[in-house]
Amino acid sequence: MFDGRSGMKRRGLLVGACAVAVVLMASLAWWRAARPLPSAPLPSATLTGILHEETEGYVFPAWWSDGSTPVRLTADGGGLLIDAPGPGSDPVRGARVDVSLPAPPTADPAAVAALPGGDGAPWVAVAFESKPTEADDKDTTEKPLTWTGTDLTADDRLDGAEPATLPVRLRSNEISPAEGPSAIMTADAAVARLGGTDTVLVTTSQLGESSLHRCDPADCVWEEAPAPEEGRPFSVASTGGGLVALTGTPAEGHTVWFADDAGLGWRPLGGIPVGESVEALQDGAGGVAVLSRSGGDSERVYRIRTAGASGLDEVVGPAPLPGPGTVSAAAEAGGRWYLAGDRPGTARVDLGADPLAPGLWVLGEDSWEPVRDDLLGHQPDQSIRLLYTNGEGRLAAVSSSPAQRITMTWRFDTADT
Repeated sequence: MFDGRSGMKRRGLLVGACAVAVVLMASLAWWRAARPLPSAPLPSATLTGILHEETEGYVFPAWWSDGSTPVRLTADGGGLLIDAPGPGSDPVRGARVDVSLPAPPTADPAAVAALPGGDGAPWVAVAFESKPTEADDKDTTEKPLTWTGTDLTADDRLDGAEPATLPVRLRSNEISPAEGPSAIMTADAAVARLGGTDTVLVTTSQLGESSLHRCDPADCVWEEAPAPEEGRPFSVASTGGGLVALTGTPAEGHTVWFADDAGLGWRPLGGIPVGESVEALQDGAGGVAVLSRSGGDSERVYRIRTAGASGLDEVVGPAPLPGPGTVSAAAEAGGRWYLAGDRPGTARVDLGADPLAPGLWVLGEDSWEPVRDDLLGHQPDQSIRLLYTNGEGRLAAVSSSPAQRITMTWRFDTADT
């Protein structure tokens, strides 16, 4: 016999169970929507080459990249060498980069640059000739050695033809020997094609004063060029068809300038706010990447802007970098932004300082996340100098240790590459 009260009880239990199921399903849907989405796979490092630098003493190479081609200027016995660090058989846009530059043994690499993204790209290399000065010599003029050249990547290099090199001497600022020799000098260089004519710029800075010189590398005769702000230290970089300059200091703010005409008519693109220091200007075909930092060592924040004919645009907003480390380069690969430099390492090398290892960070949802790779983290006293995208579209890097005179080349792959 059917009991109505028990039927009602069963219906009540069923309704209650359904209600609980609905609540659980809604809670699961909310949790799935609210939880952070899994991040893209982090890249793993592959060591692609180890090169020993044939130098005596503690020599710092000069580095350059346009985001795809790495170039190094380093001491090479009795001269200098401009090359693309990597396995000996690796081509750079179809040609080897291995130019020997005759130079005195006291020449120290200072700057190297090429035309971003250009085949048959002209290049410039600058080195300071260190020499002793007499105490009673009050008007010493240091003269950096400068080479201009062409055919960095021309097809005829494959047949063993040497590039055209033109060694010249570029007058720098006058200093008193009491202030020190050329070690206190800095140099920067850039190459652009302005109005169809190749233009090489070299700036030298000393004791807070800067000078800017230019020439056509086809027949280089150096002449002074107008600077964005006369006499003030600044850096230069190239978009290929234009030049970007940076003036100012973190305490007063920086100004970013652009020029794409033969007369170098600098125009301001915008400013970097007070408190931000610019860590790097990186040449790039079509746009220069401006990497800046704000905050103290324990609360560092990095952002990236691009500068060029279209203006100054922010592409990576302020994002903190948790943990220790030093940042010196930035690059975009596979739709993601990366920073590189060095971090505290675990491989002990007795150099009188804490061990360092190559450091790589990737932009996460709200901060720069460290890429923890065992191979990368166990390289002693290495710091990443260049970060770029290789011919296969993969993230690549060059690290070096001046103390050990070793350069390493890297490739970074993710699960989907």
